Amino acid sequence: MTSRKFVPTSGPDVQKFLLGAWHVHRSLVYRAGGYTGRFVGRATVEPLADRANTLLYHEHGVFTSADGSKVIDTFQHYAFRCDKSPVQVYFVERQAAGDGSPDLGGHFVDISFNDSHPECAFTHPCGADVYSGTWTMLSAGAFRWSWQIRGPKKDGEISTFYSRVGAGGTDNDMD
Repeated sequence: MTSRKFVPTSGPDVQKFLLGAWHVHRSLVYRAGGYTGRFVGRATVEPLADRANTLLYHEHGVFTSADGSKVIDTFQHYAFRCDKSPVQVYFVERQAAGDGSPDLGGHFVDISFNDSHPECAFTHPCGADVYSGTWTMLSAGAFRWSWQIRGPKKDGEISTFYSRVGAGGTDNDMD
């Protein structure tokens, strides 16, 4: 009997899958325009009270360059609009003071799976550079988000492995 990968095929499925806390392990390899190294941290995904079917992704951790010369505390925020098909991902420009509602920035990528294939692909232009990405479902508690960056300013790859906190995944699982 073959094992079938979990694939969220609708906005509500993606929302249910993403909610919670995640271990984050990222490998960055740049030949131009970036640093080569590793990021280790955590991400939390929670609903936004004032925006139905929208999730706030908050990532925090430490990047260490391959040669150990740079150790940088980093963070990232995204918003996932799960009421759309495909799910729309936006940059979060800043976390507003007071009510805590973020200011959504520009559109980043769309996430869309079908039940026969556990991977979706997308692109994001960043100036003259192009980020070509894939999101691969590994299980109901793990996924990989990878990028190839090409252009006049950047040339590199980023691979991020996510495992749900408390799901028995190891902090060192980058396969």
